[in-house]
Amino acid sequence: MIFDVDGVLVDVRSSFLEAVKRTVQHLVVTETGARDDGPLVDDELIATFKRAGGFNNDWDLAHALTLWYLEAGPAQSTSELRRRAGDPMVAAGVSIRARTARLARPTYDETKGLMLEQYWGSAEAVRLFGIRARLDVRDPLLATERVLLRAETVESLRRLGITKFGVLTGRLRIEWDRVRAGVPLPRDVAVATDEDGRKPDPLVLRSIVERLGARHPCYVGDVMDDWRLVAAYNDRFPDAPATGIFVVSDSSDMDAFRAAGATEFVRTVNDLPATLAED
Repeated sequence: MIFDVDGVLVDVRSSFLEAVKRTVQHLVVTETGARDDGPLVDDELIATFKRAGGFNNDWDLAHALTLWYLEAGPAQSTSELRRRAGDPMVAAGVSIRARTARLARPTYDETKGLMLEQYWGSAEAVRLFGIRARLDVRDPLLATERVLLRAETVESLRRLGITKFGVLTGRLRIEWDRVRAGVPLPRDVAVATDEDGRKPDPLVLRSIVERLGARHPCYVGDVMDDWRLVAAYNDRFPDAPATGIFVVSDSSDMDAFRAAGATEFVRTVNDLPATLAED
């Protein structure tokens, strides 16, 4: 069994997703001079973009949302920008490459740097990544993360005959190392991170499958790029087909996954043993 991390093993609503909200707000207000009278990004907007696919990486998501708002043109306030930006579902269908071709600023590296500051804190982000600090974040959002997977869930999976475990995440390796100690998976868990390849590239999943020697791999994810990863893998490597199980708590997400072809769902990662036992 191979797990995604964010949203599956770890609750990141107050860390990475909050960093997206703060970064977009800061960049759009700075670039436009609009009065900040309301949030530009909320949970539903993030879910809309994640549901569309192509925005598994939160740096990509923050950059796309920033450029979308800037393309809406000048406005007096952020609430006006929110109204004028248009249909989020339509916006989620536009690639970052297309948006970047139309707007040179802010750069992707600027967006990434602000995200790193929000997550790690300004001083630590400078030390670890050599960025130029533009904020003064002293309370890093990483401190808010909560591990979701329970040790008893892993033991229940073992009793069902699942003894090999992997992790395939869009996090950096250093970000995985930050939460690794709190995740109750074996010390020898096979890991692939953003440095090894990006979803939905099936080769990154194949590398984990081969390291585990798995004949019937199961991948547990929570966003559309996870489904696309499994589908692309099965097209490319039919010799060891993968089963995708998706953590969903919202009916709109469920509908989107079903429309794409997914069939296996749980509400939380800790529901896996009961669901697998029923199957």
